[in-house]
Amino acid sequence: MNKLDFLQITSIQRGKLKDEHQKPGWNLWALIGAFASLIWISISIFENNKSHQISSIYLAIVLYFSRIFINVIWGFISSDSKSKFINFKEEIAGSLLIHLYSIFTTLFIYIFLIWNNQFESLFENAIIHFFFLFLLLVQSILLILARVNIPVNINPKALVNQRTNYLIYGVLFIVFTIIVKILCSHLLLISDYTSIKLGLIFFSLHFVIEKLFSSSQPNTLLRQIDDLIDDITFDKISISDGEKRLKLIIYGLQFNHIVSPLVDENINLTKQFNEYCEILKKRIERLNSEKNETDYQILFDAIRNKFEELNKVSQKIILSNERIRLRLGFYRSSEKNNPDYINISDLLQRLENERNDKLNELTKYKVENPHFGHR
Repeated sequence: MNKLDFLQITSIQRGKLKDEHQKPGWNLWALIGAFASLIWISISIFENNKSHQISSIYLAIVLYFSRIFINVIWGFISSDSKSKFINFKEEIAGSLLIHLYSIFTTLFIYIFLIWNNQFESLFENAIIHFFFLFLLLVQSILLILARVNIPVNINPKALVNQRTNYLIYGVLFIVFTIIVKILCSHLLLISDYTSIKLGLIFFSLHFVIEKLFSSSQPNTLLRQIDDLIDDITFDKISISDGEKRLKLIIYGLQFNHIVSPLVDENINLTKQFNEYCEILKKRIERLNSEKNETDYQILFDAIRNKFEELNKVSQKIILSNERIRLRLGFYRSSEKNNPDYINISDLLQRLENERNDKLNELTKYKVENPHFGHR
């Protein structure tokens, strides 16, 4: 494939992605207009009615959690059980404002509920604290992940088995029911349509602000394709590397993207380990036949230093194996029949056997006592 053909294919793919991600009705100017209109309406209501804010905020909070609950349940129901990975930093980094806004919203609701409530029981009090602290923890983790270049499985059903899925459904339903029950007891304070209007306006404002933050961010996939077109146009990368990047943009992270870099590192460390073992065997043979005391001591010190280097490589291999094990743990047992998974597992086993063979050979070489009486 020549450069012109590749650029044509890339441009076609860019057009498809642009069509898929364009959402009519949610352009930036429409959102700004909606935001300004909602602010104007809320100010008009506040001028005439000053006693409905608290109950209206409770209604907005109920709508807020209803939306979260529906999104979570729909995510579990609609997704399949196959793992789907994204590079979290590349895909989500542009949404930093959304992460910060989500944390701010959760903190506001948490403080509002604690400030304005005398909970009926210790159980309700514990549920409120636990739920919001857990939600803040999850949001903080997402904020951190957005700054770190690691692959993340975004399909929740692929992380757990079916029984655990049902358990999650049950826990979510119970917790949500308790939260809504606590909040709905305060909705009884709503005595007219004005409070309902304000509650809907508060919720709509939150929704519009969220959409404003998301729409103001550039589409990451389109940006990556634009960067790819520039790199190919000005010969910064080869056509073959460009094809790999285009597949990564379109199809997302595949198994080899998740594990291969770590496996390559493990292969290089194994080569280094084997080389050190061979060097040590030869040096021990020379040491045992050395007759000169000075040369013996120099060679002995060199062997000791090489053993220290071998130990450092061994520690790196242990760390590499642990990192690979964690990456392989991203996949469910039902997905471990994947040929790529099997090949990687077989390769890791061969590398381990190879290192063990070299180490067993090395242990057969003993440093003998020198004939001149010095070691």
